[in-house]
Amino acid sequence: MTKAVELLAGQERSEAQVQQALQTRGYPEPEIAAALQRVRELGYLDDRRVAQSRSRRFFAEGRSLADARRRLEAQGIDPALARACAEEAAAAAGHSEEAAARRLLAQRKLSGVKAARLLASRGFEEGLIASLVGIDSPGDEL
Repeated sequence: MTKAVELLAGQERSEAQVQQALQTRGYPEPEIAAALQRVRELGYLDDRRVAQSRSRRFFAEGRSLADARRRLEAQGIDPALARACAEEAAAAAGHSEEAAARRLLAQRKLSGVKAARLLASRGFEEGLIASLVGIDSPGDEL
């Protein structure tokens, strides 16, 4: 349990991240399960809290709702919890996909293909990207 607490002392992590870190360090599964249960009981490990905190950060970074959910899931957050927390954070922040994309482009002073690449990397939908950047979507070439 001591190693699990140390892992959580530096930064908040999801249960899956703590479990992976303990597995990487060679701890046996029964010890990992016991450590995870104990740090959950103590309130040190809370995937909901992690998802909420990271969702707020993702929106502050100018990411899309889809990208926030995807990133939470990649960090071991349950998909249903990731969706709920990302949507809650988006609503609390007054997140608008279009406004976030416009703000990001203004901050980066990008246009054209570079702007489209940036928005795509942040998970914005193709139609929104095309409307903001003025680049035809690939399906329009036919």
